[in-house]
Amino acid sequence: MDIGFEGFETSDFDVEVEELEVRRTKKFDRIWKWSKGGSVTFHVLDKNIAYFGSMDNYLYAVDVDTGKTMWRFRTGGGVFGTPSSVVNGMIAVGSFDAFLYLIDTRTGKELWRYKTGGPISVGPTLKEDGVYVGSKDGYVYSIGLDGILKWRFKTGDEVACGVTDYRNRILFGGFDGYFYCVDKDSGNELWRFKVGGEIIHDRPCPVHENIVYFGSFDNYLYALDVETGKEVWRFKAGKYGVDGPPSIYGDTLFFPSREGIVFAVSLEGKERWRFRAGGLIISVIIHEEKIYFTSEDGNLYVLSIEGKELWRFRFGEGGSYDFPSIYKNMILVGSMDCHFYAIDMNTQKEIWRVGTSSQTPSKAPPPYDEFSMELKKEARVEDEVSESKYKSKKQKTVSLTDYHIESEYSATSDYKADTDYGTQWVAFEGVMECENIWTSGSKDLKPQTLMLN
Repeated sequence: MDIGFEGFETSDFDVEVEELEVRRTKKFDRIWKWSKGGSVTFHVLDKNIAYFGSMDNYLYAVDVDTGKTMWRFRTGGGVFGTPSSVVNGMIAVGSFDAFLYLIDTRTGKELWRYKTGGPISVGPTLKEDGVYVGSKDGYVYSIGLDGILKWRFKTGDEVACGVTDYRNRILFGGFDGYFYCVDKDSGNELWRFKVGGEIIHDRPCPVHENIVYFGSFDNYLYALDVETGKEVWRFKAGKYGVDGPPSIYGDTLFFPSREGIVFAVSLEGKERWRFRAGGLIISVIIHEEKIYFTSEDGNLYVLSIEGKELWRFRFGEGGSYDFPSIYKNMILVGSMDCHFYAIDMNTQKEIWRVGTSSQTPSKAPPPYDEFSMELKKEARVEDEVSESKYKSKKQKTVSLTDYHIESEYSATSDYKADTDYGTQWVAFEGVMECENIWTSGSKDLKPQTLMLN
């Protein structure tokens, strides 16, 4: 196994890795811990207007032909999730203030607001018959276009997953590790499927030929039959979870894992290729045989459909999580550096940028703060010194989170090292590969549906 010791190999020292573990140390909560600031999170494009949220509490509407801000709407908290699609001149957005807002896109004025029991970090789904959104309070809400609650569905934990509306069914996942299928009219559960970690997607999960695809923090991408809820296949990807819905293009699924790898997988669950970026990735989009995505490493990447990098564009501080959009010859994308960008697809240069009300980027805990990587190893020193020279050999557990590995041998005084210099070994988590990650325990959950007249 490659653990990053390249260049240190000698005939006198050989490290053999026996076991590598990534352990889940606490519940995932990074999504709720973003500080206030001007960072742009996600956007949606409708005709020539881009709507994007920011952690400065505003929803912005920008004319992408000119880069001019048309209006901005203030909520009572950070706007983290993607605004909904525009329907009949209306757009919906959730806020960390726990409210769901419906806004007139022509004027930027509020039509109504509905308060849930907790912060909303996910994009709502707006349809001609109402709005669907999940909340940190553990419920998924169905709200009519008049702002009146139709029903709410209780899960076993927080909800930060976009809602898919498909054939009179509502599909979504939760922090409780279940993927749910609920009747759209009544809110009654039709089936649920258990996975080994949280399901967190800012946008709805795609459905293709009656198969729904979604990722989980247990590191798998899943394919389920929508009618029965039965698993069709699963694909193992990474060690820090799959956070973001896949994109379907032709006969291929494209999706990222949280450590910054984009996978291309067939609709049968077979890997075709992978591409590694330098930081966490939320999603990818496909346009005219090219793949576009942003990363926490600070770059917008453009790949060929075969997975070869064509070029990249560098943002400022904090990178980006946004889903890029394509408009005419422009790539439109928001960044955590407090700006929304238009980038020329041909010259790869910035056309314009729009700043938010605050130019202080938002901050969050490290992306893998909930995980601890530990290396259990047995090292052998192979030289002409016999084993009798050693006082003892003992196994150590070493935390790679601290990037430090100690020697496992304690030498007697008659052993002389080959060099007068001590060696400190440094290993980086980014180069580690492992097979097994945390799997949550579970208990018998009994989701409830509250029906209101």
